[in-house]
Amino acid sequence: MWITTEPAAAGVPPQRVGWRLRLLGGFGLDRDGDPVALPATAQRLVAFLAVRGASDRARTAWSMWAGKPEERASADLRTALWRLRKAAPELLADSTGALALASGVVVDTRALAARGPVDPAFLRRHAAAGCPDLLPGWYDDWVLMHRELLRHRALRALEDAAAAAIRAGDPAAGLGWALEAVAADALRESGHRLVLTAMLANGNVSDALRHADLVVRLLAEQLGVRPSAQLMALIEEARGRSAVAAGRARG
Repeated sequence: MWITTEPAAAGVPPQRVGWRLRLLGGFGLDRDGDPVALPATAQRLVAFLAVRGASDRARTAWSMWAGKPEERASADLRTALWRLRKAAPELLADSTGALALASGVVVDTRALAARGPVDPAFLRRHAAAGCPDLLPGWYDDWVLMHRELLRHRALRALEDAAAAAIRAGDPAAGLGWALEAVAADALRESGHRLVLTAMLANGNVSDALRHADLVVRLLAEQLGVRPSAQLMALIEEARGRSAVAAGRARG
């Protein structure tokens, strides 16, 4: 999920891209394009600093080794730091105060973690990759909280892109974004409302009816609930337009 650069021309030294850290879909670290292997404890420390930002040692130890005595947690942190500095000595900022990643480290989650609109290019790559979660298979409390936060922001960004395209008079593009949102979370009703809105705006009533039937069945089977009033209004609009079209065909 990185922005790639064109190959260097003959005789031109390749551009150094520095540290790049991947947390979406699994942990991965490379430097200048070469993978860097880290011990498991060092991976956890790097990931923690990437998602939480600069952190003093006491807070880091308490968060990463919650439930352990303070002295043991501090010892585990010292071990993780030693292993990290041995494997990747320039990955941490050169500071005797708070722990932090070096300023040049590129982290893939920052596009979602930042406030404000998500970069469309990143969003397209993220959707094409299936909207991968933060560090799947990791169950630390701090991971679980940030996983849900980033997941929500990704879905909201997809839905915002869909709504913006529909408002701009491009329901086909809006439908594409809305379907990406539904593919990422099939039980999130707001995405389905956008799918129906885009289909109806594009005049695809039969598609809207098929999708409406799918949503009604999905909500009933998976959640045991009926569509909301907002969703039902769109479904009734599709049914009404279909009935009008059928009447015209008979007449």
